[in-house]
Amino acid sequence: MGPVQPINLGPDQIDILTRDLVLHDWVSYGGTLTHVVVTRRIAAAVATIAAAGIPIQLLHGAQDRTVPVAIVRDVARRYQLPLTVLAGQPHTLPLSAPDACADLLHTLVGARPPARSGNR
Repeated sequence: MGPVQPINLGPDQIDILTRDLVLHDWVSYGGTLTHVVVTRRIAAAVATIAAAGIPIQLLHGAQDRTVPVAIVRDVARRYQLPLTVLAGQPHTLPLSAPDACADLLHTLVGARPPARSGNR
């Protein structure tokens, strides 16, 4: 897993988020953050990835407290993207469910997942 890539927000988006953080509670701020990130950023990313012919598959933990599964379901519906939700899993899927992540990636690219010993 490589370094985390920061979200590059424009000055207008940072102003919106900062103002909302000061004026509202966490629920309202979370709604603004979702709107700015999901509405303004995902559409462009999906278009760019699709234009490059790269398959998109959303994978989410059902117990994710960082990004509620309802938000990801909405993104999947809005952009007609396949979504797999892993029961009982948190936000850190590559750490908590590495085999499930690897199997999904293998399937996505048309490769057969490797056989595993029972040591994991």
